Formats: sequence, C-alpha cells, structure tokens
Amino acid sequence: MFFSQRMGLTPVRVEIQLNDMDRDLRVALWNAYQPNVIGLGKRDAFTHNSPLMPYFRALWDEILHEPVDKIHLAYDRAADEIRAYFFEIEWHQVYEFLEFSLTPVLHRHFQERLLPSINLALEREMSGYRLIDNVFCPITDSQEISNIEEAINRADTPSGATSHLRTALILMSDRIKPDYRNSIKESISAVESMAKHLTNNPKASLGDALSALERKGEMHSALRRGLSALYGYTSDAQGIRHALMDEANLTFVDAKFMLVACSGFVNFMIGKSSLQG
Repeated sequence: MFFSQRMGLTPVRVEIQLNDMDRDLRVALWNAYQPNVIGLGKRDAFTHNSPLMPYFRALWDEILHEPVDKIHLAYDRAADEIRAYFFEIEWHQVYEFLEFSLTPVLHRHFQERLLPSINLALEREMSGYRLIDNVFCPITDSQEISNIEEAINRADTPSGATSHLRTALILMSDRIKPDYRNSIKESISAVESMAKHLTNNPKASLGDALSALERKGEMHSALRRGLSALYGYTSDAQGIRHALMDEANLTFVDAKFMLVACSGFVNFMIGKSSLQG
C-alpha cells in the first residue's frame, strides 16, 4: 500500500470490478499484453512472413473491423493503432480483445507468456474476472458484492464486526502487497464479534450465538449444526482459522470466499435476531 493510502490521503480501492474497469486495471492489462505480444514482435522485421502477421490480419478483420490491406508495414505505426484502439473501447471490449488474443490465431509462444501476466494484473487490480481455459469467467457476482456492502454499511451491524469486515476488504484489496492470510482472519473475527454482540458475552463462541438464536427463534438444530460445521469452529477457536492459516498459498479467491461468507453470515445473524426481537 502506498504512503498516501496508508495515511488516508488517497482512497484505497475496495470494490471488486465486475461491471466496469478503471484506468489502473486497463493500464495493467495493457502492460501485460504489450511486452508479451507487441513488444516481442518488434524483434522481427514486420513482413508478411512475421510470426505476428497472421494475428495482425485476423485482429484487423475480426476485432478492429478495418481493411487488412491498411495494416502498416511500419511496425510502430501498426502497434500504435492497436494501442489507440485498446484505450478507446468499452471495458467489456477489452476482455473480448484479450480473449481473441488467446485463440490459436496468436502463436502459442506468445500466449504462454501472456496468460499468466493477464491473471496477475486481474488479481492485483481487483477485477471480478479470471482467465479459465482462455475465457474470462466471473469469480464473483453482484449478489456477493451486495452481501459485503450490506454487512459493512448497514446501521445495525455492530461496530466491531464492521471494523473487521472493512479491514478484511482493505487487506484483500491492497494492490501492492495483498495480505490474504490476515484478511481471512479479519473476516472470521467479524463473525466472532457478531457472536459476542448477540449473546452479550465477550467470551462467546460462534456456537454460543447459534444456540442462543435457536433458543430465541425458529432456527432448526440441523441448520445450527450445518453452519457450525461450515465454519469449522469449536469453543476453543480451533478449526478453519488454523486450518487456513497453515495453508501455504492462500489466494484472492480464498480471501474473497471468506469475506463473502462471513459478510453473509453477519447479515443472517442480524436478520434472525431482529425478527425474533
């Protein structure tokens, strides 16, 4: 995280980019594409025998929708046209452009370098998509985002739970050095904070809170057991917290799952509590 973000002078992105694309994400995707495709091609004389010429011809025909006989044989000018197109198109067309570049029309040598670079850019800039089998697939949806926002922003969320969820989101969202491990810990801590609030017991476990909800309302015992099993909690705070913390390669997907799940569970517990008075 940059100094200005740590000091609160500039905002930290906390939203997953699902239906838009900010400039930082677009630039990051270009910086993944350019050195692994355009940049490599500059080593060759740009002629009809260049390994990039079939790709350029297909790109002009199917994506840019321009006459192929207008491709500049001056390589820099052709590359400039691609760059101008990339930065002018709509956000969803950027993904279409990159998907096209991962089809067999582009030589496999270029694709092998391009694909991991794109996924790194997507993760760093909080895109809601990842490349799976050379196709951009959503790794989240608007309902998941809504669950997070509701849990953080609703007036009846206890301040402790709100603080933990917000911290989890910021740790997961850090573009420079994301901290997925501590993001997961903060998400779990939000649920524990909610449990303490509902039972008015600073030492309460999640199991205590679920039992209290069962006694106060209509929560079926099977549902209570299922929720306890899902989160892997026990009264001495073992289970999923320690199992996850022992995992060597935690990812954005792990942190996002726990944030969405814990946000949904905070919303659930507040809703059940309010219904039962």
